[in-house]
Amino acid sequence: MTIYGLPDALTLLGVSADEQETVVGVMNDIKQRILAEEKQRVKVSQVTETELILDQSAMLEPMKQIVADAQEGIRANLPQDLAGALIEAINWEEFYAGGPQAPVTTFRIERTPNGLVAQRNYQGGGMGFPLDSSHFPDDGTPISIRAAYGDDRWVPFLGDHKLLPVDDR
Repeated sequence: MTIYGLPDALTLLGVSADEQETVVGVMNDIKQRILAEEKQRVKVSQVTETELILDQSAMLEPMKQIVADAQEGIRANLPQDLAGALIEAINWEEFYAGGPQAPVTTFRIERTPNGLVAQRNYQGGGMGFPLDSSHFPDDGTPISIRAAYGDDRWVPFLGDHKLLPVDDR
């Protein structure tokens, strides 16, 4: 289970509405701590004309404490049996960036049969966002990575870099 499945998991465990609200609040606080740590620790490791790579390895150490605090927050706000079940259901080794080995995130603009896609790949997965061709034409010019991704989480790292679209992998 990931944090995104938390509300469903709490419902399945029979957690009361008040307890659900509290545990979701704890995990939202954890998410904010992660974002704050990222702003201090994540660095751009490489930029080419076709991709930008973030080095998130400096997050491994603080994530140990953040995970411990998340687990303690769950234990403090749920009955012991429910807390144990929820903690066991979460894959804590993949809680951040898909795993414990030197996490990196790669940003690319990929050309697919359906048009351009802002692709973000990370250890254990990835996600793509279709780009509106009227705003992001595939005419050989570099595309602002910040405009293409639009997620505030990544803004501090993306800067004014632009990427040329490449054929999808």
